[in-house]
Amino acid sequence: MPLYAQTLNKGHFRKLSVGTTSESALNLSGGDGSKFLWIDSFTADGSSAEGIKLDSSVSAARISNFFISNTDTGISLSGADNITIGPGSIAQSSSEGLNSPSSSLGITMYGLNINNNSGAIFVQGSSSNHDMTIVQSQFTNNDRVSSGAVQFEGFGSIVFSHNTVANNTHNGIYTNLGSYSLVMTNTLLMNNLGSGFEGTDGTVQRFHNIGAFNNNGFGIASYYASDVLLTGQLIFNGNANADCGNFSGSTGVSTTCTQSGNDNSNTYNSGAHTAVYRKDRDVKLSFIGVAEDDSVNHTAGVLSDSRVTSTDVTDWSYFENSFRAFSLMGAGSDFLTSDERGFCDPVSPVNCDILDFSLLNSFNTGNAVLLNQSGNYTTSDGQLNDPFEAGLDCPSAIHGDETLSDEFTSTRYFLANAIEILDDGWGDDNGLCNSNERCIYTPNIGSYQGHGDYLASGVCNFVDGVTAQAVSRIKMYAFPINGY
Repeated sequence: MPLYAQTLNKGHFRKLSVGTTSESALNLSGGDGSKFLWIDSFTADGSSAEGIKLDSSVSAARISNFFISNTDTGISLSGADNITIGPGSIAQSSSEGLNSPSSSLGITMYGLNINNNSGAIFVQGSSSNHDMTIVQSQFTNNDRVSSGAVQFEGFGSIVFSHNTVANNTHNGIYTNLGSYSLVMTNTLLMNNLGSGFEGTDGTVQRFHNIGAFNNNGFGIASYYASDVLLTGQLIFNGNANADCGNFSGSTGVSTTCTQSGNDNSNTYNSGAHTAVYRKDRDVKLSFIGVAEDDSVNHTAGVLSDSRVTSTDVTDWSYFENSFRAFSLMGAGSDFLTSDERGFCDPVSPVNCDILDFSLLNSFNTGNAVLLNQSGNYTTSDGQLNDPFEAGLDCPSAIHGDETLSDEFTSTRYFLANAIEILDDGWGDDNGLCNSNERCIYTPNIGSYQGHGDYLASGVCNFVDGVTAQAVSRIKMYAFPINGY
């Protein structure tokens, strides 16, 4: 039986489950009863409408630990404000995994695994004061909305931080933001059928620590944006058209990214860009890649072999870790190949297996392209971040002056290489590490930042920044294990 806002008043609700239904599995719309709600541990499998539906009557809601599969739309936000979504997974939506068809204010998404949908995310808006943060999430093997698996149209300000976008059937990310802004940081764009990122408009675009590999178009491409800034690192390889494409001449960015296009260069034709361009970096050995098996997923046979026919998959949601998902099967055991692009069709049988986008320990593989590299802004290769040691000064990658601007209407600064701990009673729970918050150090590029109990590792001594863009008074943790 579907659940409605009228049956859920203000409060914290746990362990809700809805089976097959012709209506929205969880309908939080159309009344005042849907304000100040926390929905935790929600499961929906099979709905010809939305898994979760919200509208403009909803505000200050929290949806966490959800598993949604086989719906028309996984989650629909239509004017809902101040919503925090995640962690959770959405798979096999016949429309988008997450849809926001009209303006919403103050949306935070974190810890999402959105895979094998007709589109991953489609967000629309029309006001500069609408802001959204998407943090430490993974978008893999999705079809396109219209021009990208993750698509933003006319929205206000978006921070897209510590995410992985891979194996999708068009551009990984597509934006048409009008006069609004996008800040993309510590993000991997890999093996998408189009470009990793393609932006057709938008006044402000910021790119920091971007990895773009094996995309069938450009690594990153920007049309018409007038205020573009590249910082940190651009780590690229194997993009079919060029690593950087179609930037306006006034931005100082060419198809070779830097002026020379040389490896480890950071001089541009014009502009204030400082990003170090690292070219021809092969990352196939950086990931676990094809998982041999999975002890958590309920699909028959994957306990011993993750290879399966798509029509035999009965569990799209549960895996050994949140960086796993079903993918089209590549040739042999190879990783990031064209065979892996696209979604596992639950109706027409295709060969699939489970991919794991967790990083391997670079000391074991000799491949230090992404792991422990988030703070290497020098023109030297392989310079690892300082070690995190409890009781000692924090690594220089998380010094209080290593910050970025969110470009929101009321601008605030956040640490480039850390994420906020949510639901801990500190901070604003937008996923970005601002002053006076508890945070987790992020040493890597992409969504995987280590594993284990970060609270057990203790805290390092955070060094406050001194500039006008500084962050201060942070309690900083780190995952105890980085890489497998």
